[in-house]
Amino acid sequence: MIKKTLLSGVFSLLFCLSGISISEIQAQSLTGNSGLFHVPTAEMLPDRTIMVGLNQMPKQYTFYGRGLHDIRYAFINIQFLPRVELMFRYTYLLGLDRSDPTTGPFMDRMVAGRLLIMREGDSWPALLLGVHDPGEAFDLAANKNFGANYLVASKGYELNQFKTGLHIGYAFEIFGETTQTFDGVFGGISVSHSRIQWLKLMTEYDSFRWNIAGKARIAGRVQLMAGLMEMKRPAGGISYRVTL
Repeated sequence: MIKKTLLSGVFSLLFCLSGISISEIQAQSLTGNSGLFHVPTAEMLPDRTIMVGLNQMPKQYTFYGRGLHDIRYAFINIQFLPRVELMFRYTYLLGLDRSDPTTGPFMDRMVAGRLLIMREGDSWPALLLGVHDPGEAFDLAANKNFGANYLVASKGYELNQFKTGLHIGYAFEIFGETTQTFDGVFGGISVSHSRIQWLKLMTEYDSFRWNIAGKARIAGRVQLMAGLMEMKRPAGGISYRVTL
């Protein structure tokens, strides 16, 4: 109850900040890639955009560290060649004894890539192929914590000053990866209003659970994100972006 009250307070604060920014949101998810809250979308950042950020996720929703500790991601995301997005991420466990060489610090590295196959048109969606942690498919000794391969389609609609994004994807194995960030069908809906484009509300299904969240951009470059995984446990992050 306390967590839900706290999250409601965060959303209320974001609404009160409506005069700070009028920039439309199009930015990263909890994974560090472009997307909704946790699931990816076929939306892309502007060309030559660099984004750095820090996200935190509850231990109940990750295989990393056997699900015993909350995890935190530090990432850099680069959009170039209009259709290509690359991301590098450090993940580490929280709550470990940093003075004990057997438990801390405990970090994991991963890369991810996204390729826009087809741009959105008047009557068809954008289509994108994404790959998380591809190295684990070729190295049997690699840590297998965040592997995922997926196709995702996104289509936007506008009605009475409301902008709605519909997103649906499918995650699959290619090389027999043992762990999937997503598994099978996933998707979600995002909603924003033309008068407060800096704020976006989302609901999604990430192959395992339903989540809700909101994102706000301040001064066009800083993004704040907060939500509830499985509709009950808080997660979120902050990022900074610049277009060269």
